[in-house]
Amino acid sequence: MYNKLKNNLLVFYPSGKMDMNFSTEFEKVLQKAIKDNPKCHVLIDLKNVGYLSSSGLRIFVNARGILNERGFDLKVSNVNEACRKIFSITNFDDLIDVYETEEEAINSFK
Repeated sequence: MYNKLKNNLLVFYPSGKMDMNFSTEFEKVLQKAIKDNPKCHVLIDLKNVGYLSSSGLRIFVNARGILNERGFDLKVSNVNEACRKIFSITNFDDLIDVYETEEEAINSFK
């Protein structure tokens, strides 16, 4: 769950299943990073995430709310087919911008 800071952008690389167990820990890390870096956008690269549960979706909603209040965005990249279907079925792709690659997502913040 490595994260890095590029200019005013926090990039996260979760891996595995974003289920209830993983989501709890990832949410703590994400919320702390957002709190410690209040003037940053967030990109979550999902290329190593094979499964996304409602707990994972909740993390995105909560983080997006905090960021939007501050005038910043949350975007995701490298979403595999299974996770993309979940985004589509739940209309999450209407709520959060989804990009094919990390580079496309990073460029969209400019």
